[in-house]
Amino acid sequence: MNPLLIASYKLSQVSPRPLRILFAKSKRDDFDELYIRNMFSPWTSWAHVIGIVSFENLTKAIELNFIDTPRSRVTSVLVLLDSNDQAELGDITHLATSKGVVVITSDFPEFGTLDNDFCREVAHHDFEIGGKNEWDGKLTKYSHYMLRLLSKTHSKDSFPLHVYQELLAIQHQTQAFPLEALDLGCGPLSWLRWGVTQGLLRVTGIDPLLEVYETVLARHGLDLIPHLLPSERHSVRFEEFDHKSVSAKFHLVYTNNALDHTQDPPTVMTQLATVLSPQGIAVVQVATNEGTRQNWDQLHKYDIYYANNVINCRNQSGDTQTLVSSETPLRLHKIISETDESLIFSAIRHPNLPLDRTPQILAHSITPQPKSQQIEHEASKAMLESTSVVSADETKLQARLRQVQAQNQQLQRKLQQSEQTHCALVQAKERIAAMESSKFWQVRTQWIKLKNRLGLPE
Repeated sequence: MNPLLIASYKLSQVSPRPLRILFAKSKRDDFDELYIRNMFSPWTSWAHVIGIVSFENLTKAIELNFIDTPRSRVTSVLVLLDSNDQAELGDITHLATSKGVVVITSDFPEFGTLDNDFCREVAHHDFEIGGKNEWDGKLTKYSHYMLRLLSKTHSKDSFPLHVYQELLAIQHQTQAFPLEALDLGCGPLSWLRWGVTQGLLRVTGIDPLLEVYETVLARHGLDLIPHLLPSERHSVRFEEFDHKSVSAKFHLVYTNNALDHTQDPPTVMTQLATVLSPQGIAVVQVATNEGTRQNWDQLHKYDIYYANNVINCRNQSGDTQTLVSSETPLRLHKIISETDESLIFSAIRHPNLPLDRTPQILAHSITPQPKSQQIEHEASKAMLESTSVVSADETKLQARLRQVQAQNQQLQRKLQQSEQTHCALVQAKERIAAMESSKFWQVRTQWIKLKNRLGLPE
């Protein structure tokens, strides 16, 4: 794994902020100063790279750069990218810490720790975005998905289109333009990007590695592409997030291959209910039984699967819990897709409806119910289905939206033509200026003046 990415992860854990960072590297490292500064440029609001020095000049650099560290309100950090001389490393660390400097190394975190799991997750995304596994030099497996997300057109293939009509109905009901969406465990490339480019969504992302992913994108020169990351970002585990600050805010809560990476999926599902608006919908996509299939390695500590009309969550010890139960206001709405590889389901929070213990299931039979429960279920089902039907008014709204989009495209074309005309005029002026300053033009001008004085014909 790239030593700078390990350093990036460790730096993201340092507090308090802001940070002053001095990098030390050996002669064999090919990281130049511009490369390092560009990689950490997304952090300029809270981290300042004060320099990159070699180990040979490090002692002097520490004396010069960290004179006032104990009195400073800024946390000073020394990043040791590489050093094989442990004695030298010990001396440098002692000198830096004596001046109140935080010292971190680019050593990979100890196996079996959460830090190790997180660094491996960063390495996975870094390799896939770059198209190369830097551990063995081989091509990566999922880079075509990453490339698709970079496309404004083909990112639509990754968007949860199975709830697109529901989102339009929610927008018509709430008159929210755009809808507020939460992408839980969004990673470095949000799968909701297409919705943002279309003006449908404004996305808030929560992922404990978001700050590190900013440097991953910068490392590959992708940090300036719009909407790859959510517009509002919280680099924190969802279990530690302040849910009250966004209570009932989101019209869409989305998570893809992240729920089983959390420390407590049932608690996370309960917390999701608190941030989902009463009219909203949650879409959860997981890899089926990924804990077992991944041998419980890294962040894969849970099996999530569908059985007996409920979504189950099981840990390595075999303890099983229901993800969505009668204990929470979040209820199963639809099983959208179920295979041996993946499971996609939607859930709703509807405080005005009686609790429905039998969710709507697609392509699955439902066990018979008592008549009173059937009536209750049918009433609930009718109300739920009504939210997913596009009304005549909504159809008019969509037609108007398409009309506005067409007008916008026409204005864009006119603006482009105007810019092209302006560029042509500027180029013409430049050519005229160049021509007028040429010797030929000067001689021609003098000859015309002479003819006029002598009264010669044109």
